[in-house]
Amino acid sequence: MPLPHRPHIILRNRHKRKKCSPYIPFLKFTSLFFLLVQLKFLFLLSLPSDSADLKKGKSTDIKKQERLLFLNTINREHLQQSRYEDKSESSGSGLTAIIDVLIVGSKFSIDAVQAQVESWGSHPSIRHFIVATEDDDVDPLCYRTMTLDDVRDISKCCRRKMYWDDLQARNKLTDFFTSLYARVQWLEKKKNPQGWMCAQRRFISGLVKLLDLYDLNGEQGGGVELPDYLIISDDDTYININHIAEMYIHQPKKQIQTETATSEIIIPPPDHPFMFAGCRVRSPAHQITNTFPFGGYGTFLSRGSLSRILQPLHCNDDTGDEFEVGICNKMLRKLDFTYPLSATVGEEKYFERGNSIHRIFDKYIHNITTFCLHSDWFMGYIANFLNVSQQVRVEHDTWQWQGANDTENRLHAVLGDSELYRTPGGQCANGQSPEQKSIVDGHPCNVNSTVCHYVNPDLMRKIHRQLTTHD
Repeated sequence: MPLPHRPHIILRNRHKRKKCSPYIPFLKFTSLFFLLVQLKFLFLLSLPSDSADLKKGKSTDIKKQERLLFLNTINREHLQQSRYEDKSESSGSGLTAIIDVLIVGSKFSIDAVQAQVESWGSHPSIRHFIVATEDDDVDPLCYRTMTLDDVRDISKCCRRKMYWDDLQARNKLTDFFTSLYARVQWLEKKKNPQGWMCAQRRFISGLVKLLDLYDLNGEQGGGVELPDYLIISDDDTYININHIAEMYIHQPKKQIQTETATSEIIIPPPDHPFMFAGCRVRSPAHQITNTFPFGGYGTFLSRGSLSRILQPLHCNDDTGDEFEVGICNKMLRKLDFTYPLSATVGEEKYFERGNSIHRIFDKYIHNITTFCLHSDWFMGYIANFLNVSQQVRVEHDTWQWQGANDTENRLHAVLGDSELYRTPGGQCANGQSPEQKSIVDGHPCNVNSTVCHYVNPDLMRKIHRQLTTHD
């Protein structure tokens, strides 16, 4: 099935008509060889000196660098040859925790990622610590070629409902996105608005690339074993892996071993589709039922949720499982349903039978016009509206095993109370302001925290030293 023509929008004002076109510049009259040489040169310049030496074949500090993998340079063999071995004492009874980490960062701030690797990323439960950079973007040169005027145009385009009309994806959810999309005034105050704009697709392109390496159903076959949990976060996120491994992996596995009744298990084992946010943002209930992760606190995807994202959707006469039937209805027959079952962001245009969710969105980000989703909204969308995560029982925030199509409230919050609704609750209080990123003493993040945001490298190392001293 050929892909449809890329839609476009016309922005109107009193003086001119301006097309809001996809920001995927086509490089003309440039040889592939020259482009690859240029990218490699820029990449090496941007790395710390020891990382650059590593790329040249020098082993200046192998032990320091071996845990950090650059997504654009690895293949399936790198992940299959992992030297991972869970040595955490809390696992007990032969139980292990396998956690992979995907940092959506920048090649111009690798020092921040290295601090994560040396601190919480050094936990023995972490199998792979991977960073996605500008080189993993749909357009690897976006950070160089996008102008501030481009940023302003994209913001204006994405704040118009016409955009979703043209995609035939106008609904209550996308109207809400339109009203909240980053305003020009907010973007202009950012240190690097162009970098922020380019990075919004990176969460999806980075996730898709990693899932291609995992994919057991892929064309190449022989995929990588899925982790218990995949953590996706920023390069200024701090996570206490001891807490995560014990609460979300060890304890549920122990309960299964002891044949605890499923109705009594508050947190399901990793094999069940389950996504939670380090800090969950809840939209006003009188406006819309919707939640999404505050990305800087991390998003956590269980093995079961990753399996759903990778599951081929054949859509053969409603013979699939409840999850497949629900997605096929959205992709093929959404007009037969009402909101929220009919809600999409236009991805159905790129669906072909046999595609998985990750393949659909791979085509989406490469073919869509101006990208009008904040990366956090995308994670919330696949959890709540594509059923990648199973349901939350709102009144108690406990696990509900059935009812995949009952409600669009499926994103869980770490520790149950980490939610931002008017005021920050739980872990959401551990870093609410970018200004806190320069603070070491006085920052709310400490050894008792589970997740934190706006944490600088010095504070990450300090907390790690305190934790290892206590141990």
